[in-house]
Amino acid sequence: MSWKGVPRKENYFPLFAEEWNLLLDAVDELYATCLKSIKGYVEGDLYPREHAKYDLGKDDLRFKNVFAVFGDFSGDVRVRGSSVVTEDCLATLEAYMSRLVEIEEEEAAEGQAFFYEITSADGGVALGVAEPGVAKKLVAAHLVHSSDTGEVWLSGSEEPNKPLLWAPASVKRVAFDTWLRLGVGEDLCLYWRNASIGSKVHVVVRLARR
Repeated sequence: MSWKGVPRKENYFPLFAEEWNLLLDAVDELYATCLKSIKGYVEGDLYPREHAKYDLGKDDLRFKNVFAVFGDFSGDVRVRGSSVVTEDCLATLEAYMSRLVEIEEEEAAEGQAFFYEITSADGGVALGVAEPGVAKKLVAAHLVHSSDTGEVWLSGSEEPNKPLLWAPASVKRVAFDTWLRLGVGEDLCLYWRNASIGSKVHVVVRLARR
């Protein structure tokens, strides 16, 4: 006998209406409750029947933790009621980058500003601040970028793999206001690796002779 009280049949025993209805009730209850009591492992993908219609949890019944490798959201992502990722996020970042020199007006006036658009995943460019036969020191530097992948760094042309200023994809702005010695006639170079094509990089450097 099943848990709903339907007896097992042998040979050609008839199935009565009441028994059939009990079977239907059991199927309905299983369908309605199975997703509420899943335990263990899911060996496959889960999809909603209709696009952008159903919720996972609700305002007063939330999951405690969500563990995942990647996330792909077509709408806003909100943390404690505030939106942290919006469609104009990149535009906001670029506006901030363009205002960097204005925000640090005094330093920009005494230094040099450079703005680049990354056109390849890996690459580099010399800033062109070197003077033949002249040794300089880097007094201050600011680097802002919009790349979502890889890394961007500033280094001397003699040691390209020794960053003076380094920014991974997770850190959009880095700066220092101490000074570093450069070699005689040494240039400053901007490098990037595995960067997002089309992303922007803004560098402000302040140099002095030594």
